[in-house]
Amino acid sequence: MPSRRAIVPRPLPGIEAWVTRRILLAGLLLALSLPAPQATTAQSAAAARPLPRLRVSDNHRFLVTEKDDPFFWLGDTAWEIFHRLDREGAERYLQNRAKLGFTVVQAVALAEFDGLHTPNAYGATPLHSDDPTQPNEAYFTHVDWIVRRANALGLYVGFLPTWGDKWNIKRGAGPEIFNANNAEQYGAWLGRRYKDDGVIWILGGDRPVETDAQRGILAAMARGLKAGDGGAHLITLHPSGGQGSASWVHDEPWLDFNMRQNGHGAEFTGRYDQLGGDEVLEGRGDLLLVAVVRHHEDGRRAAGDHAGEGYSVQANLMEKDTVWPAMAKAYEASRGDLAERLLAALEGAESQGGDIRGRQSAAILVVKGVSSGRPWQDRLFDLRVEDHPSPVVELRRLVTLQRAYNLMNEGDLAVEKKDDAGALKAYSSAEALVPDNAEMAYWHAVALVNMGRVDEALPVFAKAFRLHPKWRDLTPRLPKAGLLPDDPKLIARIVAVKE
Repeated sequence: MPSRRAIVPRPLPGIEAWVTRRILLAGLLLALSLPAPQATTAQSAAAARPLPRLRVSDNHRFLVTEKDDPFFWLGDTAWEIFHRLDREGAERYLQNRAKLGFTVVQAVALAEFDGLHTPNAYGATPLHSDDPTQPNEAYFTHVDWIVRRANALGLYVGFLPTWGDKWNIKRGAGPEIFNANNAEQYGAWLGRRYKDDGVIWILGGDRPVETDAQRGILAAMARGLKAGDGGAHLITLHPSGGQGSASWVHDEPWLDFNMRQNGHGAEFTGRYDQLGGDEVLEGRGDLLLVAVVRHHEDGRRAAGDHAGEGYSVQANLMEKDTVWPAMAKAYEASRGDLAERLLAALEGAESQGGDIRGRQSAAILVVKGVSSGRPWQDRLFDLRVEDHPSPVVELRRLVTLQRAYNLMNEGDLAVEKKDDAGALKAYSSAEALVPDNAEMAYWHAVALVNMGRVDEALPVFAKAFRLHPKWRDLTPRLPKAGLLPDDPKLIARIVAVKE
């Protein structure tokens, strides 16, 4: 739904299932710039047991812990937290995200918004003389506190060593300060410093890789990180909007899994379609279901999420805070296939008031659990209601109609295989789902005629003609197309039929 409600199952076949050879981390990577509260505190990060190490599963389809437990990446983009927030503000933010069930917060050390020259909440800048080989201990002591406090609350930190304008300015404040030599030294220093913490290294920083020199900087920083932490932490790359890391670094030895940024645009459908693009066509058919979202901790609430067995629901800009619990309850209580359960979740949200802005649109996308390499064939349901007074009601109607067409397709395949009984069962089931649909009745009748069961077909033709008379006009054209026998008397009999 272009609204703020979504449900992302894991690791079942489901909504927005995206593919690549290693792992594709997909979602809406939305930069979040947090204002710095005025007050500061001298809280100390509580000592906590280390978070489990993460790795890519043996089949290259999931993230798992060192004990092979599944790990679901539900992340929030807090890019500027190191740079803008004091400890009191960071504590409030991290407590909230932990309570909401997030598993990752994503933050950058050398921040996007004049991160080299505007000091943090305690007056420190990250580097001396803009030199990556001279990090400022005062600045990184604050980073240490946030990383360890996040870990103590069960949150991994998706840690960007730098925003992309420091190695490819393209846009932003910059300046470009990295070369291969200092990038490797900086990476090694970070790797040693956070070797024992719960971090996931994210290189890149919303910029494309356009030159060999830029590629070399990223590779050098990755080498440094791995040398510093001994390979303890996963490494990926945060690409620019509408792109995936596979476009630039898929075959780099340092890359553990791919990441994709759908961007900040209001319309994401085209970006979602790209997720089944090049990676699929090249035969990279591994699967990971993830969600990367953000919620607002301000007047735009209510917002929240709930993670259950095999699924997660998220909501933002809701009328009240009972919406996402109702979604979860409806999803768990429903029966049927995935599309039915997703509809139940949306209806559960509506029952609690839904989006505070009202009703307008709804969408559902369900794909096969195993990619065929042909994304156009793998979409079981790909439906959207762009503008409607009751979009979820209309979406349910469309899902039912899609089921009927799926059954009609099954019937057509059965006819090709000379399985008349199977074909008629499928056609009858389709017609029963949408009894007022003239097309379902019409093609059911055509199939009966081609099986030699004319007397059974005539009342079905009569129903189709009553529902939409133009089907009667179409009928004489079908013999030339080979869809009905070339028998003028038979065609006349069909056209003349009445209920």
